[in-house]
Amino acid sequence: MTYTYNLKGMSCGGCKSSVEKYLRQVENVTNVVADVQKAEVEVTMSSHVDTETLQKSLPEKYILTPKMDSQNNARRQN
Repeated sequence: MTYTYNLKGMSCGGCKSSVEKYLRQVENVTNVVADVQKAEVEVTMSSHVDTETLQKSLPEKYILTPKMDSQNNARRQN
């Protein structure tokens, strides 16, 4: 399952690499793709990892929030 999150604090390619590295270290995270221009990150997981766990893996300068769809549900791709 893949979830999309808004990510504040990511401003350059170095930030992008760091965010991807930190999130990939979280158990059950299988892939991470960050987009600096969109200020988003897509996280693919083998089983669900809550937002709080993902946030704790990142330095304090980054703020991760679920991206919501039009029904106010976390945006998920299958």
